[in-house]
Amino acid sequence: NNMELMVLSGADTKEVFRCALNNYGTIRHTGAGSLYLNGNPGSSLLVNQSNGFYDMRIDGTLITENYGTVYNYGTLCKTDGVGTSLVACTVHNYGGTLESRSGTLRLNGLDHVDGILRLDGGSLSLPAFTLQAGRIEGAGTLKVAGRLTSSGTVSPGLSAGALTLAGDFTQNGAGTLAVEIGDRTPGIGHDLLAVSGNATLGGTLDVTLTGGFVPGLGDAFTVLTCGSRSGAFSATNAPAIGADRRWLVAYSGTS
Repeated sequence: NNMELMVLSGADTKEVFRCALNNYGTIRHTGAGSLYLNGNPGSSLLVNQSNGFYDMRIDGTLITENYGTVYNYGTLCKTDGVGTSLVACTVHNYGGTLESRSGTLRLNGLDHVDGILRLDGGSLSLPAFTLQAGRIEGAGTLKVAGRLTSSGTVSPGLSAGALTLAGDFTQNGAGTLAVEIGDRTPGIGHDLLAVSGNATLGGTLDVTLTGGFVPGLGDAFTVLTCGSRSGAFSATNAPAIGADRRWLVAYSGTS
């Protein structure tokens, strides 16, 4: 078990063989050598506990496996390197945070039960997955090899900002697209989700006004763009904006 600070440096592989490495402190990965989870199915684990921080400070293949698995209850974060840091095994995210602050954090497998996927200066590259609960937040590019299906909350920006989803998107009845509006400029003054592929809409559009902004009569705000669209939001939560004005959600084939 790691209770304080463990530094993984150098080019040599670090092997976890038929046991669990429980991280309650910080694992700082600074060397090119990978952490190798090796053993029988279910026997070699990295368990990043709720107060654990796995800090990826270098590009390359950083976690590999032979029947190994990562369970994340804490924070798994790429903090440095302008290239790609690869976790070449499935990450089960149970209420933890997966975050990219620099370059691209790529996961070969993701089981997202709950928690946060955050883009804060970096990108995430993920397989097709379902956001069962929790949220995706931040500005940057989320690359999905297939379709992201959301039963949770997608919240572009860490304030107002643009989140680009390179892939397809489905928001089902339990999902929410949460946007902040602070002025009329998409991706800068108000949130924008830009989907490169198809967007299939359902669930809730949740609107919050920020900075004391009050929309004027006839103001329009583009909060979603896509390659093609089907469906519509089944509910809209938005603040009152005056007795002479009301919100109207309008759709086109690509927004």
